[in-house]
Amino acid sequence: TPCRARTPRNTSPSRPAALNASRCTPSSLQGRPIQDLALDEAQGARLHQAWQDATTQDIHEARQIWLSTQNHGPVLVDLHFTRTPQGDGPPAWVVTLVDQTRHHREHQALLAAHEALQSAHLANQELALLADRSPNAVMICDQDMRIRWVNPSFTQTTGYTLMDALAQHPQLL
Repeated sequence: TPCRARTPRNTSPSRPAALNASRCTPSSLQGRPIQDLALDEAQGARLHQAWQDATTQDIHEARQIWLSTQNHGPVLVDLHFTRTPQGDGPPAWVVTLVDQTRHHREHQALLAAHEALQSAHLANQELALLADRSPNAVMICDQDMRIRWVNPSFTQTTGYTLMDALAQHPQLL
C-alpha cells in the first residue's frame, strides 16, 4: 500500500493524519510537509523546528533526531537539509534522513564493553596488588598448571624465585 495516510497517536485538528513514509516513493514525498513523516505531534514539532532552523538560516545543516516508528521502535536519524538553487525562483530544499540507529547501538555497546574492561582491569590491578603484598605464599598457574607468577612471600617461603618457578608444575618444586 503506497504512501497512505494513517491516524497518528496524538491527533489534533491541525494534524489529522500522517504518512506511512516507509511505503512512500521519493516522488510521492516531494512537496509534502516534513511533519508528515512524524507519528505524533511532538515528533512533528521536532521535525518542523529542525526544518525552520535550517531554512531560516539558509544553510546546509545536519542534525540528529530520534523518531518513533510504528513497527520498529525509536530510530536515530541524521537530518540533512541542503539548499538547491532554482534559477530565479525560491530555493528548493533537499531533506535527507539517514538512519543511524544501528551505528548508535553499536557505539553504545562498545562504550559498555569499554567500561566493563576498565572495571575488570581495575579489579585485576587490585587483586595483583593484594597478591603481591600478601604475607602468604601465592602462585598463579595457567590452565595447564604451569606457574605464571609468584609473589615475594612465595620466594621467602620456598626459596624459589619467579624465574625459578616460571613455567614449572607446582609438584616439581
